[in-house]
Amino acid sequence: MNILLDTNMLIWLALEKLPIDAKKIILDNSNNIYFSPINLWEIAIKRRIGRSDFDLDPNVLYSLLIEHGYLELKVNSNHTLMADRVSIPDNDPFDKLLISQSIVEDMTFITSDKKLSKCPHKNIHYIKKP
Repeated sequence: MNILLDTNMLIWLALEKLPIDAKKIILDNSNNIYFSPINLWEIAIKRRIGRSDFDLDPNVLYSLLIEHGYLELKVNSNHTLMADRVSIPDNDPFDKLLISQSIVEDMTFITSDKKLSKCPHKNIHYIKKP
């Protein structure tokens, strides 16, 4: 299965604080685990405005993800065009684009964001926070 991780999952992965259910998915060798430049962009922006829950250097995270064999899902025009059709509760631009990528690429999107669990998109897999 192809899995795209939400930004909160990437942060927990880096901090070694993943929920058990997420660990099982990520450690399953039959899954391909992806991250997006959108994840890194979100971390950079929220870190710059002082969000303590995003206090992680996106450059270091990127290096670690590549070093550990995670796959980068590049952003393309089809992803951005899909974002216009994606419906999510708060219209967060990061979530919209990440979900759009997962829809276009037919991937499972793993998140612990409870509000996203109520989205009508079948590819969103909600995991409770640790």
